[in-house]
Amino acid sequence: MSRKHAVSANYFVWTNPSITAFILFGLFYLLPVSLFNPALLPQLPIVDMYMKYVEQYNMLIKFVFIISVYIHVIETLVAIALCNRHQLGFSATLKWTLSVAVNGVFSLKYLLNPQNNL
Repeated sequence: MSRKHAVSANYFVWTNPSITAFILFGLFYLLPVSLFNPALLPQLPIVDMYMKYVEQYNMLIKFVFIISVYIHVIETLVAIALCNRHQLGFSATLKWTLSVAVNGVFSLKYLLNPQNNL
């Protein structure tokens, strides 16, 4: 297969750690814990205000959380397919899979258009 812009078999770009930390905290800690086990949240005034909001808009927040998880799964499957198309090695594919599973489009953009990052 000849490609105009071939990438190396170990091509990988790290996502900004601030974005990763924000997504890990917000999407994979704060939302599920506040929806399914709020006792795990610290007892702070701001948390109490947040929990009142969660109680008021519980269905909306649950919907946003579930859709976000589904979107991340779809993005991860797209990343695996792109790794296969770019003929990346197992290690790079695993890195992309984990990175896109956490960071979503913030990581996937580097795999969708790799020639801008070489």
